[in-house]
Amino acid sequence: MGAVLVKDGHGQGNTGTDRLVTAQSVDTFAHPRLKLGKTHGTGCHLSSALAALIALGTPLPEASAQAIAWTTQALEHGFDEGPLSVRYLDDSINPTQRSRAPR
Repeated sequence: MGAVLVKDGHGQGNTGTDRLVTAQSVDTFAHPRLKLGKTHGTGCHLSSALAALIALGTPLPEASAQAIAWTTQALEHGFDEGPLSVRYLDDSINPTQRSRAPR
């Protein structure tokens, strides 16, 4: 099955809408549009999360929704080391040590 996940990363407004397009359907995924200055790496983060979920057997629409949610969370909880952080998922990090990346 062929599919394309079209990101709405550079759109306007407070809500972004990504679209999963297949020959059978178009699924939409609304998410908050975060007003951040540095978002380099978002597409790589999203595609890696999506690929991992597909490899685990997650159906494509659910995998897309989860990958988008993870990417949004990574942007919301970035560390000082860069614009994105995947380590917010790591339970071994003490929540009191977490901080937002400077913007």
